[in-house]
Amino acid sequence: NIAYEQQSGDALVVWGESSADLRYRVWSGSWSGEQPIASPVGDIPRWTAVAPDPTTDRIALGVSTFGNRDIWLAVWDGSAWGSIAAVSTGSPVDVFPGVAVAFEGSSGEALARAA
Repeated sequence: NIAYEQQSGDALVVWGESSADLRYRVWSGSWSGEQPIASPVGDIPRWTAVAPDPTTDRIALGVSTFGNRDIWLAVWDGSAWGSIAAVSTGSPVDVFPGVAVAFEGSSGEALARAA
């Protein structure tokens, strides 16, 4: 998945590996090195979704997992990831996209849910 930071215009690309690893790179005129996202997910990512905050450089990341069918949420602040947190466990979703993310308009809170 890819999303653009709304202030800087940099692009954040996020993907899952065939293990529980999540990875990312940033495009700011050239590519940053590939980096891991610290993750307590503990299961293979099934789907990832990203959404930019329309007023800042924050980007929300939602992850659904294969075996446990958990939904996780983390927020990129423009330079680093915050902690990743469980949103729900045992989600019944088996179809694409599996997870959706957005920022709430008035509070600016990041949200994730099974799609």
